[in-house]
Amino acid sequence: LLKYDSSYLEKYSSTLSNISELYRSIGEVNQDRTTLGQALEYNQASLDLLQFISDTDKVDKPLYAAARYNNRGSIFLELNQNDSALYYIGKSDSLWNIYYPTNMNKYITYRCHSLNNLAIVYSRLQQYEKAHQAFDKVLAICDSSNSPMLLRETYVATLTSKGVLLRREKKYKEAINIYLHALALQMEISKDKKEKYSQKQSYLYENLATAS
Repeated sequence: LLKYDSSYLEKYSSTLSNISELYRSIGEVNQDRTTLGQALEYNQASLDLLQFISDTDKVDKPLYAAARYNNRGSIFLELNQNDSALYYIGKSDSLWNIYYPTNMNKYITYRCHSLNNLAIVYSRLQQYEKAHQAFDKVLAICDSSNSPMLLRETYVATLTSKGVLLRREKKYKEAINIYLHALALQMEISKDKKEKYSQKQSYLYENLATAS
């Protein structure tokens, strides 16, 4: 497809957007399988196709790009290439800063994922204040959501990551309080799902033991 000139490709914008989305999905599957080299290749192919989609098409290219930049940054996080992760997650965050306020309900999950990844990479780079600011933005978004029940798992994950950061800073009392809050919410989630065993609960107990 990329061998054709852009005037030809623009006639097939809808098809191209579908293929771009397919490449993004294949990239995510490869990321789940930890075949990260292939994940990067499909992610890049997905991004490359966006430039050929007509601006008059219904596809909102900046929003597509924001999600793909975040995906790419998360792959680099798994590869421990933190500078590259910060570059792409930062690009995603810049776009979400513009577009998230235009439709908060629609983009809330994407925004939270991007901010959580941003916080994690800041934490790895020992930019702890920036990491806490990003985590706190996610918690504030969850608190102000019209559908807080749908974001409970995001809330728990964010609290858990914030607790890990506090423990890294040796702020053990604060970390314990955060973990206890996360554990209470996770127990509610597990009860609603009728789970006899929750790996997330187990992980929180382990973190509590480490911080105590």
